[in-house]
Amino acid sequence: MAKSNYERLLEKQIKQEKDAQRKREREAREDAVRQRAAAVVGGQPVIGGMRMMDDASEEILRIILGQYNNDGNRCVRGDTDLFPTAYHFSLSVEFEKLRMYGMLSSHNFWISGTWEATLAPQGITYFTDKEQAQKRHEEEQKMQSIGSITNYGNMVFGSVTGSTLSVDNSIHEIERMIDGK
Repeated sequence: MAKSNYERLLEKQIKQEKDAQRKREREAREDAVRQRAAAVVGGQPVIGGMRMMDDASEEILRIILGQYNNDGNRCVRGDTDLFPTAYHFSLSVEFEKLRMYGMLSSHNFWISGTWEATLAPQGITYFTDKEQAQKRHEEEQKMQSIGSITNYGNMVFGSVTGSTLSVDNSIHEIERMIDGK
């Protein structure tokens, strides 16, 4: 028995509503992943002018770089089994964190258990850049110390005339000084 125009229209509307619902659910999942990743990335310290990555992101980046063959093509592919089992359920968050850190320009996962990522230039040089940033930070810290006197940005040697002083009483700075002592 043939369907009437009304039945076909009703089926089409139901299908469109289901598709729209699936799209909203997918967007909500992607937004949740982005928010989780942003919370971690935003909480990482900036040392020597460079944002340091969390340990999990560094471990994932090392594995991705292990697949990179330095042939000029920054697109890297692999199987999810390359990663430790503990990360299998959170790989989408880990890859999103790497994208937010600027290490990846894009990434995809497939149902087959494979992945693809395009490394950004910063992703390829991250570990050497990190070492240089840490050395810069150490040198900056040494320059601010004279003997047993440490300058936290508010000390003036010489004439105070014409100098501008600003007091940084932020909780973060105070906690860092307490931990250092």
